[in-house]
Amino acid sequence: LEQSAERAIEGAARSGVPVEHAERAVEKGIDKGMKGEEIEKVTRAMAYGADKDTDYDELGKFMDRKMDEGERGDELTMSVYKEIDDRHAEKQLEKKEEKLPWYKRWFKRD
Repeated sequence: LEQSAERAIEGAARSGVPVEHAERAVEKGIDKGMKGEEIEKVTRAMAYGADKDTDYDELGKFMDRKMDEGERGDELTMSVYKEIDDRHAEKQLEKKEEKLPWYKRWFKRD
């Protein structure tokens, strides 16, 4: 478990997850009795969000809530992937709405 925890933290951090968030997820997973393989999957899911402008504070709160509800293993991993995708889609939609149409940018008119 100790080696898995170290690999999970290191792998997530190398992928762009802030170290403190990876450590916290691993510690919480250990506290909840998760196996090393389960913890590695969850941190791999966290790493998936590194290039998607993920707010890791919010993701951490989400993961805490899901773990407290009893999710673990593949179920928790899939919840993390889905949460990252949902938040990323929302941000993309907001960016799309903020962007002016091409004719307004070119001609500077409404």
